[in-house]
Amino acid sequence: PSILATALATLGMLLLLAPKAIPARYLAIFMTLPLLFNPINHVKKNSMQITLLDSGKGLITVIRHASTTVLFESKNAYMRHINLNRSIVMPYLRGTGINTIDTFFNFLPSFKSHAAVNSLQQYFSIKKTSFACENPNVIHVGKLLFTKLDTNNHCSLLVSYGNKNILITSAITRALINHPPLAITLLITSDQKHLIKLLQHIQIKYLLLPNLANSRLADIKKHFPNIKIFTTKQLGTVKLMLNVDHLHQRHSTPTNKKLSVLPKS
Repeated sequence: PSILATALATLGMLLLLAPKAIPARYLAIFMTLPLLFNPINHVKKNSMQITLLDSGKGLITVIRHASTTVLFESKNAYMRHINLNRSIVMPYLRGTGINTIDTFFNFLPSFKSHAAVNSLQQYFSIKKTSFACENPNVIHVGKLLFTKLDTNNHCSLLVSYGNKNILITSAITRALINHPPLAITLLITSDQKHLIKLLQHIQIKYLLLPNLANSRLADIKKHFPNIKIFTTKQLGTVKLMLNVDHLHQRHSTPTNKKLSVLPKS
């Protein structure tokens, strides 16, 4: 909640606890109502906001442009005993003031995909759901172009915005290494095992990774010193802003543990 809403609610509670002699003190209950409403923070028309939510071995990314919200989930974002949509995605979207998901790219295994959709539909309005590498393979959402890439029975997502391309994948396959997309600005992946092999065949400017090990980070910085790396710690998020000209870290939102963004810019 905003500072104004918090201050108003605090004043209301103090007024409610005041002596009965104060007239109309029960009207203070209405002073707490602004706490229930979070204003939506719209992204500027010429910008795109990419947020990586730390979900362990899974890959959850929220992409926003103007009033458009797109959610991408892959790998183990929905586990057997833990519903990460309720514990991670829902609090983040509600805290941002988002009530509608324009497109939900669900690249989870088939036995988990419908459970993930149902868990989100309880709290948000989902206009469209797109499963891994099923038709159509090219989807327009506002000014964003999403292309699903089928690489050896695994599906990756290519996001195009102006002259910028973002590749999101939870598994770097041999087909992706041998035939990578051209002109990638930002790579988002949870596959650290084959990451260096892909970087040898592709030219990128930025890496956005969850839970990058220090040894792996040192190897990447040694072989690819020109790549800027952004990574999360456990239970944290990292948020980037992409506009027509450049990419920069906007701000970070940790939950329980401190967020680390490497290297510092």
